[in-house]
Amino acid sequence: MKDAIRLVWWVWWLAGCRQRAGDRVFRPLQVGVAVPVYAVRVLDRDSIRIKAGEPLTLVNIWATWCIPCRKEFPDLERLHRDYDSKGLRVVAVSVDQGGDQEVRSFVSGQGATFAVGRDPEKEIERAFRSVGVPETFLIGPDGILLWRKIGALSAGGTDARAEVDAALGRQTAASH
Repeated sequence: MKDAIRLVWWVWWLAGCRQRAGDRVFRPLQVGVAVPVYAVRVLDRDSIRIKAGEPLTLVNIWATWCIPCRKEFPDLERLHRDYDSKGLRVVAVSVDQGGDQEVRSFVSGQGATFAVGRDPEKEIERAFRSVGVPETFLIGPDGILLWRKIGALSAGGTDARAEVDAALGRQTAASH
């Protein structure tokens, strides 16, 4: 009997949560679509814009309290060091609440040399339709989303490296 009541409750609840025609439905950004224009204040620098006309950009949404985010920070640094001269810009956007100090201390302790932005209002999560942290986006110079990774990068960032290599290969082929 309890299972039947539970089933009826779930059916009733799901029916109430169903979207009706004309209602907005949440859909994460899809590969192949233009990303929204976004600007973020960067620690110790001016703001950075993410939009068409910018270099190939790897954007990582993260927070200091997120264990997988903390673990993938060295991979982001290696990606920056290995691909900066090839035209990749790495931007990590912290969605931590509060002031800059905790983020600044973590970034300094990691020896990160790539751009780290602060977005305590979480505008990037709304603009990029993020589902949580960590989340990584690869955006082409034309502003088109080339790759999206929900969750942590693979060990060593091999998944991101493969996507960056493919994007750089396409850029090279297009320029010839």
